[in-house]
Amino acid sequence: MTSTKAIASSTFSPSGRFFALSDTSHNVQLWDLNSESLCKTFTGQVASVMGIDISSDDTFVASAASNGVIRVWYFGGEEQKPVVLKTDFRDSPSAIAISPECDLVVAGTNRGGVHIWDIKTKSLTTTLPGRNFVAVRFSPDGSWLLGANTGGEVKRWDVPAIRQKKTDVPCSVAHLKDEQAGYSPSISQDNTWTVALSTAEGEVHMIRFGEGEPKPTVIGNVPAAATGRRVSSGPVSNKATGLVVGFARDGGRAIVYKYASWDYAGAYLV
Repeated sequence: MTSTKAIASSTFSPSGRFFALSDTSHNVQLWDLNSESLCKTFTGQVASVMGIDISSDDTFVASAASNGVIRVWYFGGEEQKPVVLKTDFRDSPSAIAISPECDLVVAGTNRGGVHIWDIKTKSLTTTLPGRNFVAVRFSPDGSWLLGANTGGEVKRWDVPAIRQKKTDVPCSVAHLKDEQAGYSPSISQDNTWTVALSTAEGEVHMIRFGEGEPKPTVIGNVPAAATGRRVSSGPVSNKATGLVVGFARDGGRAIVYKYASWDYAGAYLV
């Protein structure tokens, strides 16, 4: 699995079978991890792809480009035309997520909050307030949505309220120290805690959402010598042996922590 260009964004599929990446060509490559082969190359985006996600049923890929275009490609089942969803280009979407039920596509933007579309009707159903989002994630059971921004806020919204199109969606907010951006958030399979990686010092924060104000706890650091530079967002692996929490910005080193002990496990060339 190689790319001669700088990787802009990447992700694993929830099933663990596929891996998608986009480089500076603006195309999206879909790799089958079982056969270690490139199975699809999706074209059509004409600006930098800031985020990618793969549906939990392994049937479509969604991508968010910096010019405000959300493009969805189908690769499983019957052949379907790509779906194009749009935000205001000034919003500049920087992250994307697909609900576990495969019916909602969410884009976190720099200026326009968090946009939520119904993929079947291709309609924008809800916009959640906020700015400068760098990551959005659904919980494994689809009951809540996570958004992290450059101001050190990690927000959690109630998805049933989003589906009911309520105007005031319940939201919990955790604040990372020193207002450091929370990149690469990951959510545990039992929906009880979240891990987010801050950019300034490579700190890995664990957040438990529940009663009262959530308070992040620093559980480790990515050594500066391992990353070479500050760490940016990367894919999250659901493998039991490790958790990919970020990529070094100078290109191809993945930072891995162990699930059981949260010990730093190394930076690996990819």
